[in-house]
Amino acid sequence: MRLLFKQRFFSWFDSFDVYDERGNVYFTVRGQLSLGHCFIIYDRFNNEVGRVQERIFHIPHTFDFETIECRGEMIQHIAFFKQSLELRGNHQYRIEGDMFGWDYDIYKGRYQCGKITKQLLNWTDTYILDCNEEDSLMGLIIMLAIDAVKCDHKN
Repeated sequence: MRLLFKQRFFSWFDSFDVYDERGNVYFTVRGQLSLGHCFIIYDRFNNEVGRVQERIFHIPHTFDFETIECRGEMIQHIAFFKQSLELRGNHQYRIEGDMFGWDYDIYKGRYQCGKITKQLLNWTDTYILDCNEEDSLMGLIIMLAIDAVKCDHKN
């Protein structure tokens, strides 16, 4: 499955539309007013399916997430020449990125279950997620955390 995450051009809060391969909206993400980044995730039927909340004043960046099936935390690890995130919760995921922060591999246990790629030369932040359908929501949560960290580094 391939999903395209496209940040809206003008939005008071971070908002994304997530499209499937046919161009249909698969998820909608709405940013909420809060200290730190806060995202509410909706499926194509407008049902809330997840939340991501950044913990403020945390070094390294830390996020709490919650879906219907699981909850946990995501922690950014700082390493020389690469970036990584670790999800702790019901499911254990590990995310490894390149030094530029454009490509990320997602691992569930020892096996790669997805890949996030940032598209360059777009008006807004745009990412592609290749994964199984069962990992699409966690892939979206991971992408939101990555984008939030990048946004914080820009500011």
